[in-house]
Amino acid sequence: MNIDITPDQVTISVSPIGTVLGKKHRLEIPTANITSATAVDRRDAPERSLVGVGGTLIPGLVTWGSYGVGADRQFWAVSGRGRVLVIRVNDWSYGLLVLTDPEADQSAASITAALSK
Repeated sequence: MNIDITPDQVTISVSPIGTVLGKKHRLEIPTANITSATAVDRRDAPERSLVGVGGTLIPGLVTWGSYGVGADRQFWAVSGRGRVLVIRVNDWSYGLLVLTDPEADQSAASITAALSK
């Protein structure tokens, strides 16, 4: 997964295997719509919606794809047990994104810095 952060948008490019698991390969989020970005341990991530709308779920191993509907729609691209990046968004396709990111703390700090520009 690659996360590119500019003052105007955050672009998330999912790996080829992630595209197969979750059907999304690229997400472009306007920074104006992002309300917060934090890094947490996977066990402390927000609750995943119980409604799956496409993707892959292997409890404890992989959660990948779209969950929830309407304002509760979420995108998860999580594997393993490391830190995850949690992005909360208003007025966009998803209200919550949870992503495995080996640089989760740095990504959260960079997104937060972009929000203040």
